[in-house]
Amino acid sequence: ADYSALIALAANSSSLLAEINLVLASSQLSSATLTQIQNAVDTIGAATDAGKLNRVYAALTLVMAAPEYITQK
Repeated sequence: ADYSALIALAANSSSLLAEINLVLASSQLSSATLTQIQNAVDTIGAATDAGKLNRVYAALTLVMAAPEYITQK
């Protein structure tokens, strides 16, 4: 998969999650869920390319594990 667009947003976790929420979850994630995911993503350093990629992986995984993503409305 090509994550280059998301890697460009990885330094700013709120922008990264806004894009993933829009594309994967049709903006259905609650603010509480986004806050929890953002807090987790913020624990991963974004100073290196590997750190940015890890932030993208973590954000994608956590969004896809969120109840709002799993449940279709």
